[in-house]
Amino acid sequence: MIPTSLYESIWKQGLEPELIDYTNSLNWTYILTLIIIFYGVKHTDKLDWWNGFLKWLEVKSKKIRRLKIVKYNMWFSSIFIFILFILFRELEQHNVDAAYISTNLRSMVFSVIFSNIFVDIPVYVIKGFSKFIDTKSEKFN
Repeated sequence: MIPTSLYESIWKQGLEPELIDYTNSLNWTYILTLIIIFYGVKHTDKLDWWNGFLKWLEVKSKKIRRLKIVKYNMWFSSIFIFILFILFRELEQHNVDAAYISTNLRSMVFSVIFSNIFVDIPVYVIKGFSKFIDTKSEKFN
């Protein structure tokens, strides 16, 4: 057995191939769709109907189990879009196999976990710049 360094055994043989496989097999169409939907749900009033629907579901579910549906808004949104992706793939008469479902599930987890990086941070940066620009323009007027 050839002696290997700790770096090679942990990174080169263990973690790096897994990370490359994970990111290469993500469904980027699904991820971009979720990012746009997350922006609409969190920062605009265009998808208030969705938030209202989830609040209605939460009220109905309190009689049964007291689920906190609104708290997990992003997960419910991503599951709903996941079902739509599966449905439309089936309607297009493509194979809905385990690989496609696995890819979308990994993409869902990736999108929901990192939604703050993709959605919230850029929005707050842009809002911060707009406040800076507005205060500068108000000083000159």
